[in-house]
This record gives sequence, structure tokens and C-alpha cells, in this order.
Amino acid sequence: GKTPSLGAHYDFISRLWMSDLASDRKRLKIVRPYKKKPSKVKSPGQNKKLPNKKSGSVKKICDFFETDHSFSLRAEKLLQHNLSLVAVKPSFDLNL
Repeated sequence: GKTPSLGAHYDFISRLWMSDLASDRKRLKIVRPYKKKPSKVKSPGQNKKLPNKKSGSVKKICDFFETDHSFSLRAEKLLQHNLSLVAVKPSFDLNL
């Protein structure tokens, strides 16, 4: 058979999610500033540790998960979650 195009998939997702294609495309076209790659740090020597590049990164990750952020803008993740609730879990319960 004929496989639908990739554009048809994303069109289906945007229609199902009722998203505004114009605003989605604007968000994709945002030019982000160039950041120069930092130079490599030389090794500190034997039995010595490098200093932390960014302090508090573990705290930021913990705070993110403790605040129960919603993933409302991540359409494909929500669709996969719904598919698992509607199809995969019942199939698993029926030992299929």
C-alpha cells in the first residue's frame, strides 16, 4: 500500500491537537543567538577534581519534578499517554 507522507502525519497531529499552525511555525522560525563553544578545561592532575561548571543544576531538576509541571504543550507525549491508557493497558490486563 501507499504510505502517507510525513506532512500528513504532522497535519493530523495539529488537527487532532487543534493547534494553531501559524503560531507553531513562528515559534520554529525564531533565530536563537549563537553561543561560542567553551574551551576545554585541562585536567586538574592526579587525585584532584575539576570545579563544578554550573552549581545548583541538580536542585533545578528536583524542583522541576517536585512542582508537577504539566506537559500540556507536548502533544505527542500526551497522545502516546492516552494511547497507552486506552489500548495498551487493557490489552495487558487481558494478557494479550
